[in-house]
Amino acid sequence: MLGAMLTGVDFLLWLVTLGPVWMGIELSRRKNTESLGDRAMQKGFEEVNGEGAHPSRVFRHPNAMDKLYESPAPGVHTCWDLVKSAHEKFGDDPALGTRTLARIDPPGGAHPKFPTKIFADTTWLSFRDVGATAVAFGRGLKVLGMASLNLEAAEKFDEKKGNFNMVLFENSCAEWLMAMQGAFSQSVVVSTAYATLGVDSVVAAVQEGQVSTILCNKTNVKLLSSQKKSMPSLQNIIYTYDQCIPEERQNKEPGMEGLNIRSFEDVVELGKQSDVPLTEPKSHDVAILMYTSGSTGKPKGVIIKHSHMVATAAGLLSQISVPRGSYCAFLPLAHILEMGLEMGHFFLGSTIGYADPKVLVAGPGKCLPTGALECFKPTFMAGVPKVWEGFKAAGDDKLARAGKTTKFIFDTAFAAKSKAMPAGRYCPLFELLVFRKFKGIVGGKLQLAVSGGGAISGKVQEWIRVCIGCPAIQGYGLTETCLGLSLQMLDDFRLGVVGSPLGSVEYLVHSEPDLCDPEGKPYLTTDTMGMGTECLGRGEVWVRGTNVSSGYYKMPEQTSEVYHKSGFFQTGDIGMILTDGSIKIIDRKKNLVKLKGGEYIALEKMNNAFNNSLFVSKENGGSCAYGDHDMDRPVALVQANETAVMAKATELGITGTFEQVVKDPKMIKVVLDSLNKCGKEAGVSSLEVLAGVALLTKPWSPDDGTLTATLKITPSRIKVVNAAELEQVKKAGIK
Repeated sequence: MLGAMLTGVDFLLWLVTLGPVWMGIELSRRKNTESLGDRAMQKGFEEVNGEGAHPSRVFRHPNAMDKLYESPAPGVHTCWDLVKSAHEKFGDDPALGTRTLARIDPPGGAHPKFPTKIFADTTWLSFRDVGATAVAFGRGLKVLGMASLNLEAAEKFDEKKGNFNMVLFENSCAEWLMAMQGAFSQSVVVSTAYATLGVDSVVAAVQEGQVSTILCNKTNVKLLSSQKKSMPSLQNIIYTYDQCIPEERQNKEPGMEGLNIRSFEDVVELGKQSDVPLTEPKSHDVAILMYTSGSTGKPKGVIIKHSHMVATAAGLLSQISVPRGSYCAFLPLAHILEMGLEMGHFFLGSTIGYADPKVLVAGPGKCLPTGALECFKPTFMAGVPKVWEGFKAAGDDKLARAGKTTKFIFDTAFAAKSKAMPAGRYCPLFELLVFRKFKGIVGGKLQLAVSGGGAISGKVQEWIRVCIGCPAIQGYGLTETCLGLSLQMLDDFRLGVVGSPLGSVEYLVHSEPDLCDPEGKPYLTTDTMGMGTECLGRGEVWVRGTNVSSGYYKMPEQTSEVYHKSGFFQTGDIGMILTDGSIKIIDRKKNLVKLKGGEYIALEKMNNAFNNSLFVSKENGGSCAYGDHDMDRPVALVQANETAVMAKATELGITGTFEQVVKDPKMIKVVLDSLNKCGKEAGVSSLEVLAGVALLTKPWSPDDGTLTATLKITPSRIKVVNAAELEQVKKAGIK
C-alpha cells in the first residue's frame, strides 16, 4: 500500500511539473538526434563458413553502406593530425589536470594497511601548453638519438630495423599522454606496457623490438637499470614524478655507464633548445604497438597504424554525439579503451583529469580531502565492469546497513524509475528522496557512463542508469579492432546488448557447429532463435574495417590464426545478431566448457551473474566459475565480502575470525544459495547451477597474475594459486 501511494504521489508531481511536455520533448530528441531507424543494415552475404555451408549476413552502420568511415574531420589522417588540431583549436582552454600529492600519511593510523594520500591543488595544462610540451619532448627524443619510422607503403613493420620504438611503462598521467603525442610528432612508435605487470613485460617488449628508450615512473628507474644486461639495446630511461611527494621530486636519478637517465622535464628542455624539425607520420605508418595484458599466455604486440586510430575516432562519432565536457582518466593508458577515449576527448576539447583508480572517492585509507570524482566532476566516464560493480556494491552495502523502511522506499523508487526512464519520464519525488544522494558518488555532473573491456551484468548496468541518473551504455571492441566495433545508442535501454556497428566496420557471425549452447544446439548463422530471443544468426563474431589492426608483431602464425584471408578478424567471442542488427555477446569460445554429460556451460556469463551477490567482493576479484569434462555440475571460487559475510555470521550465530567463518558449512550454504539465486535471476541455465563454492579471503591481484592489468580474472592462473581450494570444491561437482 505504501509503495503504491509513493508511486502515485510521484506521478502526480510529474504531472504538476509539466511532465508530459518534457516527455514529449525527450522522445522527440531521441527520435531526431539518436536513432537511425534500423541499428544496422545488411550489406550482403559472405562465404566464410566452408563449402556447402550457409553464408553469413554482413551488417554495417546505415550511414556507411557505400564507404566505411576513415576520418573524423577533413585533414585528419594521423594521430598527430588528431591532437594537433586540438592544440590549435582550443588554445588556452584547460586540457590536462593533475592533482598534486602533498603527502602520504604513514601506516599505523586507523587504516595501517592502506596509507591515506593527501592531495593539494590541481595543476592544469592548456591545450597550447600540451602541444608545446609534446613538440619539445619529440625533439628531445631525436636529440637522445631516436629516429623516425616513416615506412614506405610496401615495407613490412616486422622487418623494419631502427631506433624508432619507445616503450611507455607508466601509470596513466599527463606526461604519458604528452610523451605519446611527442612521439607522434616525430613518427616514433609507442609501445605500451602495463605498469602493474612488472619488469618482465618491459624486458620482453624491449628485447622483441630492440627498443632504445623507456619512459617510466621515478620509482622504477633503479629496477629497470638493474636489468640493463637483459636489454642491451636500451640507451635511455626517461622518468616522471607521477604520484611522487614533494620530497621525492627534489632529487634526480643518477645516470650510469652506458645508460642515459633523464627526467621528463629534462628531455622537454633538450627539445626546446633544439631546432630539430618535425617529422610528421603518414597514415600507413605504425603509431602504437600495444601489448595485450597477457590473460591467455605471452603478451602479443598488436600493430596499430595511424589510419586505424583516426578511423576509430570517426567510427565512434558516427554512432554517438559526445559533447565537450570533462573526463576523469583512471584506467591504464596501456589499454586500448583508455587510450582511445583520451585521444577522442582531447580531439573534442574536453578536460581530462588524472587519477589513481584507488582514490576515486575520499576516505581514510584512500585519500583526503576529496576523491578524484568529486574533484574533477566528470560529465563522461568510462570504466571496465569491475569499476561499475564497485559503485553498486558500495550502494548495496549502505542499503544493507539501513533499516527495512529505507530499503523498501529504495526498492519502490528503483522499480518506478526503471520503468519510467525508457518511456522518457522522470520521477521527481524519488529523485528528491532517494537518487539525489547517489549522483554525488561520481561527482554530481555525470551525463554519460560507458562500460567496456568485458561484459557488464544487466543488473549493474540498470543500477547505474537508475541510481546515477544518466544513460549507461555498453561498448564492444578489442585491442585488435583498435577499440571500436560496436556501441549502444543512448536511446537503447536494453540490457546485455553491446550495440550496433560503428561506421568504420562491418561484422558477421561465423557458424560454430562444434560448439553448443546449454540446450545442446550448435551456434549457426542460420539460427532464428537463441535462448528465447529472436535473432538473425549466432556464432563467432568476425569484423572487418578501416580500424582493424594489422596483426601481431613478429608472430606470423598467431596472426594467420585469427586474421582471416577475407580480411575479417576473428574475435573469439560468441554472439548473436538481434533482429535490428545489434550484437548480443553470449560468451567467449575459450570460456565455453563441456561437462561430463557433453553439455556446454558459459563461464563468463555465470561469473557476471554471481558477481551480483552481496556476499561476493567484486573489488577483490569476484567470482571464478569452474567446470570440466570430469564434472557433472559446475562449482565456483569466490572472493568473500568480509562486511556481508561477518554480518550474516552474527545473524546465524557463527563465531570466529573472517578466515574461520568462511569455512563454516552454514555460511557456505548461505552464499551458495545466494549465488544460485543471482544466477536464476540472470537467466543462467539449469546446467549452470552451482553444486559447490569455496570462499576465499586472500584477494586476487595483478601482482600474482590472478587478475590482468585491467582487472579481469585469469582462470588459468587462479587454478594454480588456489589449487587446494579448487580440488576440494570440485568434489561437490561430481555425482
